Amino acid sequence: MRLPYRWQTVATFAVTCFMGGIATTLGVHEAKVEEAIAEAREQAKVLDERRRDLESTLTRAQRAAVGATSVEAEQPVAVAARELSQATVSAELAAQAHSVVVDPEPLVAPTLKTATEVAEEDAARPGRVFVAADDAAPIAADATAEPEITEADMWGATPLDQLWCRIQYRQAAYDGVYTPPTVDQPWIQFPGYNGGSDWGGIAVDPEKGILIANYNNMPNYNQLIPREEVNEMGIYSIADPNYEPSAGSGSHGSISPQAEAPYGIRVNAGWRVPFTGLLCKEPPYGGIAAIDLNTREVLWDRPFGTARKNGPFGIPSMLPLDIGTPNNAGGFITASGLFFIGAATDDLFRAIDIETGERVWEVELPAGGQATPMTYESQGRQIVVINAGGHDFMETPIGDYFIAYALPDGATGTGEGDEQP
Repeated sequence: MRLPYRWQTVATFAVTCFMGGIATTLGVHEAKVEEAIAEAREQAKVLDERRRDLESTLTRAQRAAVGATSVEAEQPVAVAARELSQATVSAELAAQAHSVVVDPEPLVAPTLKTATEVAEEDAARPGRVFVAADDAAPIAADATAEPEITEADMWGATPLDQLWCRIQYRQAAYDGVYTPPTVDQPWIQFPGYNGGSDWGGIAVDPEKGILIANYNNMPNYNQLIPREEVNEMGIYSIADPNYEPSAGSGSHGSISPQAEAPYGIRVNAGWRVPFTGLLCKEPPYGGIAAIDLNTREVLWDRPFGTARKNGPFGIPSMLPLDIGTPNNAGGFITASGLFFIGAATDDLFRAIDIETGERVWEVELPAGGQATPMTYESQGRQIVVINAGGHDFMETPIGDYFIAYALPDGATGTGEGDEQP
């Protein structure tokens, strides 16, 4: 049945009003959604500013605790001194392998300042000349800090290993070095908590102005575990009477309870492949570098540690190839320009020429050398000592040795037939 014309007009008007009302309603909702998104973005900016303020406050507190003021550039890496003062200049290397030169003359109220501010304030003060990032050569001190890890970096002894690692990479969250911890999926931490530079620290030759740093180059594959699940697994802290060392271990890493926190954490330290025990990232897994503190030039940077005690399934390959192994511990520099260090997983103790990076002497230790050596003088002879105690996490042989080395009586270390070092 066909409606009269006037009713057709009324019906058309009603439908138009109805559709217009829907469109208006949708427009209002859309506007509200956009307004909510804009408000959320503003809140995110505020939270990010608060986070930066807290990080800055924490950094100031840390610097104040050691009684010195660190001078950082506007970039994530810090500046190095162009001219070393006659005073002793301390240097440190962060866990992410960024170097920091610490001002030898603390300010009255320690504060964090940019390199430009320091350069302007200290231009007339002798012995404290720092280089602003904008005026300096490329920041070579960042050379030991690795770029972001990519799927192309996945590696394995076989194509299946590499495929397994690529799948894990795609399953994980990764937004660079500051990727936040995640619960619903794993996240990639690179560098892992073993560094970069670890507790062994660095060594500095104040006469030559050379900094030597060994570092790790390995990721971790982590995931937060809700407290309820951790409790159900029977995983307790080491101080708990119910603590069981084997609880929570597995092919995807071990679970730490993180007692009294909302989450425990599963950590695959080094991001290792099940069965073979090899790492998902391609070598090198550790390195050692020398930086000229006057020019910030990297003098040399090379893999640190041979494959002789490493291999698939935990079987030593005995190959003397410098693949760069995980390493824990530091070293020291002698006046003759030698850097002594153990640290690597190949159980070797080395002396390295700090100007060339060449290994001039080495000896095999009876256990892992994950300890920083020391040196002293006795009756006119220089003695070098290292504790070969091994390291459970690094999977090096455990021992209880303190071993001392010295040149033979009357030897200079430069003549033919003289023992090194």
